[in-house]
Amino acid sequence: ELLGNIEDLKDYHKKVILPKLEHAYRDPCKMRTLFECEKNKLSMKYGRYCINSSRSASIIKENLPFFSQYQHKNGQTHRLDALLIKPIQRITRYHMFLSNLARTSTELGNADSSADYSAALDAIMSVTEHTNTMMWIGEIKNCPLILCGQGPLLKHGRVLSKKIRGSFKNRNKWPCHLLLFQQTLVLCKIVESSEKKKQPDLEYFKHVCVNHIQSLISESSKTLRTSLLTLSHRKVI
Repeated sequence: ELLGNIEDLKDYHKKVILPKLEHAYRDPCKMRTLFECEKNKLSMKYGRYCINSSRSASIIKENLPFFSQYQHKNGQTHRLDALLIKPIQRITRYHMFLSNLARTSTELGNADSSADYSAALDAIMSVTEHTNTMMWIGEIKNCPLILCGQGPLLKHGRVLSKKIRGSFKNRNKWPCHLLLFQQTLVLCKIVESSEKKKQPDLEYFKHVCVNHIQSLISESSKTLRTSLLTLSHRKVI
């Protein structure tokens, strides 16, 4: 939980990204292909690392005397939390690297190279947006789940829920945020003081296993098909 998937990131860069970068650094078209092809894997691997960063920070904070003693005993210059942020900073450095290449190519009048580097930059920007989202989700308050173990984040967005306060007889609807992971559906309350933020503060409310949802759908599929068939023959006004 402390290190997340840092070993996986290290192996991925050593065995995949670094060899491809060494092969592509003289060719803008190959550089574009590299980042466009690896965009999904970069998003998945860094997303998993980022969603765990808040939990790592909590573990370090709770055991700070131990980690401070370990740092002093081993003569380490940087604290552990400063080291664990470095993989996240790498994404920003890719952004700066490709941005500089695109700008320099434009200044030299090489439009084709600039377009290739800009396309590679767009791919990295997409990864950056995803990792920022995962870091935000990783800060959900009072969440009992290990979010990095729920699989990739497939969809998320704001919804209205009737059952946050009181009973179902209460017709008021409360703003929530729904997160669909590969393995789990998570419903979070939006902290009222942050409702207007693009990424408001979230507090865990409920979750349900996706396999359970699939079982319910499977069991009720015949009833669902019958209902849809009936509705299809009705005139909707």
